[in-house]
Amino acid sequence: MKSDVLPWSDGETTPIEWSNLLIWTVLIAAGLLVFELTAQPALSVPILGLKFGWEDFLTACWFRRSDPYHRRGCVHFWLFVAAGLLKAALTAAIMLIPIFSLLVFFGQPNRPGNAPLLLHFVAALVTTFGGIGLAGAAALATSIVALRNGIQVWLEVRLHHARRENTWPPTCGDVNEAYGVLMTAVIPIFLLASGLVLGSVTLLHLSLQGCDVGLQVFLGAAATAIILAAATNAAVRYKRAIEQRVIAKKHADCWRAEDPANVLVI
Repeated sequence: MKSDVLPWSDGETTPIEWSNLLIWTVLIAAGLLVFELTAQPALSVPILGLKFGWEDFLTACWFRRSDPYHRRGCVHFWLFVAAGLLKAALTAAIMLIPIFSLLVFFGQPNRPGNAPLLLHFVAALVTTFGGIGLAGAAALATSIVALRNGIQVWLEVRLHHARRENTWPPTCGDVNEAYGVLMTAVIPIFLLASGLVLGSVTLLHLSLQGCDVGLQVFLGAAATAIILAAATNAAVRYKRAIEQRVIAKKHADCWRAEDPANVLVI
């Protein structure tokens, strides 16, 4: 869809993206509907966060539908899902600052169910950590499938333009932004390590009841050090693998160069 152009006082023209206007309208309506149906205004926090990742979710679906190589389309689907979730989480994290400031400044009444700022703070907190965790899981899925199938990935804003124009293969720039998104996969690695540490320490405590406390502390510290060292080693190996085998140095490594006459316009 072509953008309309309005003249401004400086003589320049600025395009109006009617698709973005439509998305904002739908999301505002969804927020009002959720508020009316659930009486939970705090749900506006994750809805606003999802708005900032909306373009990535649309591009993810477009890749899965349009890429003639199914596995490559699946890899880029999860890559853009991870990018969208990460943007939603970062948006919620930014919202934590003003919400917390208002919470400290105004305080909250002691009556249950009458603490809207506190509900907004909890919603922003859950959206932040939940979004980061889900983004890490999606990034890990991206890397695993890419490594197993020898696929390299590319992530940048110009791919959104390719999706809007519905052209294949997509046009790209020179900067690949996939690294920052894929590195969120280390979060599930360390979450798993934390769970293993907690489980091993608990198991040692239960199995060594009655033994010397110093021995329990020593074994718990040794188990913690071994697990964290293994997690760190896994994170370093993962970083090296995606740098060498997953993140493309140029977009031609992702999509086979085709004769312009054979480029499909869908």
